[in-house]
Formats: sequence, structure tokens, C-alpha cells
Amino acid sequence: MDADKLLLKALRDLSSRVDDTYVDGGFLETHRARFLHLSTKLWSLAPPERCPSVLELGSYHLHLSVLLKELGYCVHGVDLPMFADKPGVIRRAREFGITNRSYVLNLCGK
Repeated sequence: MDADKLLLKALRDLSSRVDDTYVDGGFLETHRARFLHLSTKLWSLAPPERCPSVLELGSYHLHLSVLLKELGYCVHGVDLPMFADKPGVIRRAREFGITNRSYVLNLCGK
């Protein structure tokens, strides 16, 4: 199966998993083209067999993280506690085997 077909299948699978148990307010559908573009670009520059690990900064609902995991990457997500520490996000990270951490950066030095 070529990369484009694999990517579209993974995106369809991901869409089917956004249901009543995980509400994202339409975020996946709104950003579908961006996720497709980023995944295609990453696959072409660094396929999972060449670069197996990915760090996603701003993992939010983990949609891109799940998509990349489905494509064969080992994914590590980082986001602000208000997103990364949500019970649904924690459950989703566990379900897909994604390391997802919350992090706060203090740029003011206070």
C-alpha cells in the first residue's frame, strides 16, 4: 500500500473514533487538510523506518499524534496542562500508546 492510501485510511479510522465518547467540537474536521498535509510531508521527508520518533508540540486533542501513530511513528506529545491533563486526552493517549505530557514554560522568569 502506498503512503497516500495508508494516510487516507488512517485519517478515516481516526474520524470514526471521534464520537460521543470523545467530543472535539469539530476540531478534527476543521484541521483535516492541515493534518493530511503535515503527515504527507513528514512521510516524504522522514518515513517511520528512517525516523521512528516524533515530538508533537501542542498535541491538543492528539488527532495528529494518533494519525502519526497509526502510520507507524512512535509519538511523544506535549501541551499545556489545560489540554494534556484532560481525562479524555489522557485516556486517548493511553489507548493509542502515545506519551503525552503537560508542560508549562515560564518565559517571564517569575
